[in-house]
Amino acid sequence: MGDSWPSVRASDLIRVIERHCGPPIRQRGSHRRYKGKDDEFTFAYHDGVEITGNMVRRVLVNDVGLTPQNARREV
Repeated sequence: MGDSWPSVRASDLIRVIERHCGPPIRQRGSHRRYKGKDDEFTFAYHDGVEITGNMVRRVLVNDVGLTPQNARREV
């Protein structure tokens, strides 16, 4: 499957984050705080922004706590 991850819009990635982490704990503008696997994390992108594949992987694997295989299925 290679090492390349697809880029996605922030609004699509927010849907995936909220499916696994629930709604934001707090929000101020485009800065949303979520409860992740180990600690809280901030997701700070406007909804229409295109997010690179490397950032998608980092958010889903490191912050949300998905395995790389499960994260790939989500995007």
